[in-house]
Amino acid sequence: MAGVELVDYLTGKKPRILAATPGGSEEGLVVWIAGGLSVGAVTIAAGATSFVANEDDPSANLDAGAKMLAVRKGTPANTSGADGDYEFLQMSAGRLWTSAALEAGTNNIGSVVPTGAATGGLSIFHHQDLDNTAGGRTAKASAGTLYGVELSNTSAAVVYVKVVNATSATVGTTTPTMIWAVPAYSLYNAQYSLGLVFGTGITFWATTGVGDSSNADPGTNAMVVNVDYK
Repeated sequence: MAGVELVDYLTGKKPRILAATPGGSEEGLVVWIAGGLSVGAVTIAAGATSFVANEDDPSANLDAGAKMLAVRKGTPANTSGADGDYEFLQMSAGRLWTSAALEAGTNNIGSVVPTGAATGGLSIFHHQDLDNTAGGRTAKASAGTLYGVELSNTSAAVVYVKVVNATSATVGTTTPTMIWAVPAYSLYNAQYSLGLVFGTGITFWATTGVGDSSNADPGTNAMVVNVDYK
């Protein structure tokens, strides 16, 4: 009978096969365990190809395998005595206990339902008469992120809304970071899901000329702005 020779690593003794044919009157395997004997029936289904498998072996019909048991634990706890010891798998409510470390605030599992909150979220900058005021209108006087703008032009001419990465501007001289052209009697809306980073500050102004040198006032209440930032 082809097979693997077994030796008790504690005693050096070899086990004795009682029956080579499943179903024999003395079916079983005798193994030495710490100087004693343990007898148990070992049955492999007819047609089974293997009791063990190598890494990357494909599965096949009638492959044989050992039953695996896990300890039922309402709360997982160590079952071994020290680090490096073998330990039982632990289960509760039919599920295997596992652990995964998530970085706070950056990972979600399953459905996420937004709820109202009194704090957090984005801030809003609103101005109903964005114009050529010297220094501009500062939405945030420190580093921030721009997430969206809503611009409403109530006048009969194009108005250019300008923003700069700074805590103030010299209208007619300062080079803007971005410019939005809003046609006459029009509403312009832009959302930036990833955010636009302003490392110093967020300052706006509006003129009727697109050039950096323009300081032409668009008129009273001509440009209404709403800005989302953080």
